[in-house]
Amino acid sequence: MKLKTLLLTIGVALTSAQTVADDGILRGKVGISNNSFDSIWSGGDMSADYQALNVGLTYVTSSMYYADLGLKKSLGSDWEYSDEFGSIEEDYDRTDYTLTLGKVLNNGIQVFGGYQNSSATMDLPAEFFSVPDEKIKITGFFVGIGKSFTFDNASLNLNFAIGKMDGKLTDAAGIENDSGDGSGNSFGATYTYFLSDASTISVEFKQQKYSYTYDNSDIILTAGDDKVSMLGINYNRTF
Repeated sequence: MKLKTLLLTIGVALTSAQTVADDGILRGKVGISNNSFDSIWSGGDMSADYQALNVGLTYVTSSMYYADLGLKKSLGSDWEYSDEFGSIEEDYDRTDYTLTLGKVLNNGIQVFGGYQNSSATMDLPAEFFSVPDEKIKITGFFVGIGKSFTFDNASLNLNFAIGKMDGKLTDAAGIENDSGDGSGNSFGATYTYFLSDASTISVEFKQQKYSYTYDNSDIILTAGDDKVSMLGINYNRTF
C-alpha cells in the first residue's frame, strides 16, 4: 500500500512581540469544531461529518519562538456504510495529536515544523464482517509558513504546510497494511478577536488534501483523493 497524506495545518494565534513578557507567555485553548471527512476504505467510498473537541497549549518565548501542543477528539461521530441493500450508520472515532515548534519573524511571518499522530476507528456492520472495526494510524512530520495581519482588536493568520507521513491500515479482513512515505499539503486561516489582553475568541478554518492507493491483493480498491475540512471556534486564555 502506498499512502500520500497530510492531515495537519497549524494556525496559532500569537500576540505581538511587544506584549510577550521577558519570561514568555503560556496560552491555553479550548473549543469545538465541525469536521467533514471524505475518503475511501477497504470496501469503497466513505464519509463522516462530526463534531470534535479541540484543546491546546502554547508557550511563546520573549524572542518569539513557540511550542504548541494540540489535541482534537471526535464526539459521537458516525460514518455511513452503503451497499445494494441500503445503508447503515456505524460509529466513527478519530483522535489527532500535534506538536509544533516555530518562530515568528518580522512583519508577522511565521515558520514552523512539527510532528503529527492521528488514529481513526470505523465500526463495521457485524452481519457482514468477521472483525468489529477497521483502523488507520498516520504519523509523520510537516513544515510550513504563515503570515499574520493585525487590526485594531483582531488579527488574521493564514498558513500553508507540506508534510511526509506514514500510514498503517488494519482492514476489514483484519490484515495489517503498512504504507510507504507520502506527501501532501494543507491550508489554514484563523481570525482572532481580542476580548482583553489575556483573552481572545478565534474562528478557525482548515482544509487538508491527500490521496492514497492500496497495493495489496487482499484489498479491492481504486485510488482516491481524500479531503478533510474543519470549521471551529475557540476560546484562548493567556496565563
